Amino acid sequence: KEKSGDSPDILIQTLFHSKQWFPSGFNARKLTLKVESKGQLVGIPQGDFQCVKPLPGGTEVAISRPSLTDSMKADSLAAALKSGPIVQTELPEIRKLVADIRKVSRCDAGCVRQVVHRVYQMIIRKGYGVGFANTATILKNREGDCTEHTVLAMALLRAGEIPCRAAAGVVAINGTIGYHMWPEVRLDGKWIPIDPTLDEETADPSHLRMAISLLNDTDFQRDLLPIVRQINSLSI
Repeated sequence: KEKSGDSPDILIQTLFHSKQWFPSGFNARKLTLKVESKGQLVGIPQGDFQCVKPLPGGTEVAISRPSLTDSMKADSLAAALKSGPIVQTELPEIRKLVADIRKVSRCDAGCVRQVVHRVYQMIIRKGYGVGFANTATILKNREGDCTEHTVLAMALLRAGEIPCRAAAGVVAINGTIGYHMWPEVRLDGKWIPIDPTLDEETADPSHLRMAISLLNDTDFQRDLLPIVRQINSLSI
């Protein structure tokens, strides 16, 4: 991403149309995509809800939308619970918000749902002009795009003892595809994608994950740059 006032946000820079038009996955349970690239395709990772199969000239990716049930329990993963310079879990406002959320829903899955909807509501000014802000800045300014929604959600989730990480890749909305970031939470031994930017309790299957990062330090861009450079050469 670029700093506010500089060149357009990376999401705008990477927008393209899919080879075959398909709507957003909001109401879908599963999508199967064929991904091709003009250059060498960066390996698309397998996941709990993303099945990758090599094809001649490309890759087939079957993406399923997970279910989020009240019986699901958070796993214990120290690295995915850390507070750092980007995801700041120790801020008093974060602690207060998490305490309020836990009063509303004591189960882990319910906490995840509450975080998704609260973050969507808390970031009032949805836009692409903000640089990659940390949690304190997001709480102060209440503006940003997918990265700010992801960072704020991760801070709340980790403060609530729910391990999480950031996923990055592309998402489709009414035939237009572009770079996107969203959180994944670790429940019952699986990484479950959620999307507070789109107010989705579980991410729809148009979310194609290409990289992950814990966002535990300021060098997180090393995890994301390879896919960012490739997005404009993709055909889906």
